[in-house]
Amino acid sequence: MARAPKTKPEETAKPAPAKPTIVLAPKKAGRPRSLNPDVATLKTVFALGRVSATMKDVAHALQVSEPTFLKFKAEFPEVQRAYDEGAASGRSSLRAAQYRAAMAGNSTMMVWLGKQWLGQADKQQTELSGPGGAPLEVNTKTVFIIHDNGRGYPDEGN
Repeated sequence: MARAPKTKPEETAKPAPAKPTIVLAPKKAGRPRSLNPDVATLKTVFALGRVSATMKDVAHALQVSEPTFLKFKAEFPEVQRAYDEGAASGRSSLRAAQYRAAMAGNSTMMVWLGKQWLGQADKQQTELSGPGGAPLEVNTKTVFIIHDNGRGYPDEGN
């Protein structure tokens, strides 16, 4: 009896190895962003918030128009957060500097802080009196004025 030839496993047909496929991200249409919420931009916004810069000033510093900056700030909440944190830091520093000036003896700053923080106020009271401190005499006189309408007789009701 004739036997069928044995085939070795290596000799069986194997599928060709698959080539790696490269998937490209779709290209975005339009111009590239003029602003990105990167560390440098957020540091700039923080610093400008610290000195209470206006939105127009911040936009100018970032070299964009004010509407572009406002859209950027609305799209990325971290930008608004950086500005707000900078503004809070600036107010705290200013308060501390004012306090140090007052404590160093600056009387103008002491008065101003007293009015702002402690509700102190300058109050002036004026009292009028007659000669020798006597009460004032008040005389009143009633005068009626009749306007001439230019025709030689007074207007009625006007």
